[in-house]
Amino acid sequence: MTASSATRQSSGAALDELFAAIPEMIGGSADLTGSNNTNTAVTADIAPGAYGGRYVRYGVREHAMGGAVNGMAAHGGIVRPYGSTFLQFADYMRPAVRLAALMEIDPIYVWTHDSIGLGEDGPTHQPVEHLAALRAIPNLQVFRPADVIETAEAWEIALQSQDTPSVLALTRQNLPVLRTRFQRQNLSSKGARCPRGHVKVSWNVRGPRGAAGAAARGGKGAQTPGPNPRTGLMSVDQTIVPEGKLAVEA
Repeated sequence: MTASSATRQSSGAALDELFAAIPEMIGGSADLTGSNNTNTAVTADIAPGAYGGRYVRYGVREHAMGGAVNGMAAHGGIVRPYGSTFLQFADYMRPAVRLAALMEIDPIYVWTHDSIGLGEDGPTHQPVEHLAALRAIPNLQVFRPADVIETAEAWEIALQSQDTPSVLALTRQNLPVLRTRFQRQNLSSKGARCPRGHVKVSWNVRGPRGAAGAAARGGKGAQTPGPNPRTGLMSVDQTIVPEGKLAVEA
């Protein structure tokens, strides 16, 4: 991956490795494969009369895709089936997602274009309230990785989870790499953290936007009310912001 890449591309790079290592893995997209970056060069399609493939092209059928992915997860034998579309279209899959959480099964939903500034497609493709709605579903893991490292870590956590579905909310725009030093431990599994060390907290910025990257580099480009801002990156949305702290999601 380049020094700056969209997390949908980072996810695609992760899938290249995962498909090679996990022969039972099956994925698919609702008519947005090229945009979601959810297929690999060596993955054959599942098609009528050709059932040896490992990738399903669902067409514009988000709700049906959610049901199919849930069915594979409930049946067993498939290592974390996943389905993908734009985050904006998560509403079409919401009944299936909520049922997966209630059933305690482990599908993965890969939703890209997590941005309200997409531009060319206009407001119909701009997810505004979707993350809040998804986070309100009990037993649903919602990952919003801030760079290529966190994207790989989110995939690792999702693949290791056995009784909860997972959401990967991925960007269309390029993001800087925030963690440049090798660490074997999966830090995203710990929730919120401060990548620039311990300083007096006056402001928390969380999310994968350019503002988070700018703040992590020292607050440059981010509006902060105090002289010593600290960036809090939160990928697994199960951490409560301490009382008296303000969290702004970019």
